[in-house]
This record gives sequence, structure tokens and C-alpha cells, in this order.
Amino acid sequence: MNKKFLILLIIFFICSTGATIFLFKNYFSPSDDQLLIEETFDFEKYLEIGYSQEQIDRLFTELDRLNSLLRDNPNDYNALLKIGNIYMMIKEYEKAEVVFLRIIEIEPDFAQAHANLGELYGSFWEEKLKAVEHYKKAIELNPWRSQYYRTLADLYRSDFPEKKDEIEPLILKGIKEYPDNVDFYTYLVSYFRQENNIPKAIDYLKQVLKIDPNNITLKQELNELENY
Repeated sequence: MNKKFLILLIIFFICSTGATIFLFKNYFSPSDDQLLIEETFDFEKYLEIGYSQEQIDRLFTELDRLNSLLRDNPNDYNALLKIGNIYMMIKEYEKAEVVFLRIIEIEPDFAQAHANLGELYGSFWEEKLKAVEHYKKAIELNPWRSQYYRTLADLYRSDFPEKKDEIEPLILKGIKEYPDNVDFYTYLVSYFRQENNIPKAIDYLKQVLKIDPNNITLKQELNELENY
């Protein structure tokens, strides 16, 4: 074979191989801005958790659908939120953290992403201070969402006994934002019952009954406590 032709053939091969790799990496692989499905899932683990094969198939079909949305719009934080929630369900907590942090990069004022990080750090990892900060941020961004206040109060009760005196003011802050939300009052009723502070529990029961006067369950509880 002609030596010059052989050299040209080798050069062509090297160039074409490099071009193929470039195209694959840039057009057929996910970019850094996309959080697509990784081929690192342990399906046996999900079966051990208690999911059926049918449930697993449904979850990953949904992941496929959500990832197709991300290919069109990598900053679709609603799709990312659903992906993160699925990761939480299947106990892929590291992947969930990456997704929720990515959401906050895209939309720093998205309260639910902060609340989900609070749940992740507080309930599944021993990073309680991080959890507190994210719950506080969620409350700041969405001050009428009672769930955020109640979950933060639960965290104070379980892991921060020194913050016990902050629980009632925290819930009262929520009442100030959303005075007709009975969830705030019933939380305080439950809290003070557990603290054996019956007069306080009765006081908040009377307040919530002004909002929901026909609630038979609350009336029965009030009667029970008044005869305690």
C-alpha cells in the first residue's frame, strides 16, 4: 500500500473518530444543565423497600416522561420537583438533594424545594441545622403554608429542646399570616395536651371553635378537657 495513502487514511480515521466522540458527547449525552436518568439505579433495593415491579415500572415511566420535558427545557423546575420527589420515594436521597439544589439555583424563591430539602436533611439525614434553615426559608417565601410551620415545630420538639419556647410563637406567627387556618390552632391544642398544659389546650380549642363552630370532634375534645 502506498505509504502516503496509508498516512492519509490514519489521519482521516483519527479525525473521524474524534468528530464522532464530539458529536456523541454534545448531542447524545445530557448536558451539565440537565438532570436526566442515570444508569445507576438499584432495582433490587426498590423491591426490598416494598415496591412491586409494576410500581417501579410506573415510577420509571414517569421519570422518562419528566426527563423528556427537561430535554426541551432544562430549567423546568416543576418537572425537576417531581423527579426529586420520586427519588425521595425510592430512597435515592443523594440524587434528590442534587435535584432540589438545582431547583433553587434556577428559582431561589421556590418554597417547596426548600421545604423538601428540610425534610431530606431533617428526617433522613442527621443535618438538623440545615433542615431548620430550609424550613425557615420556606416559611419566609410562603408564609401561609401551615405545613411548613408544623414541620419546623416538630423538628424543634424532637431535636432542639432548647427551642421549646419558640414553638408557640412560631405557630402564632402562622396564625397572624393566615388567621382562619384551623391547622395552626389544632397543632397548638395537640402540643399543649402533650405538654400537659390543659388550660392552654382549652384556650386554643375555644379559639378554633370560633372559626369552625360545627366541628363535632373539636367540641367533644373541648368537653373532654374541661372535665379532665
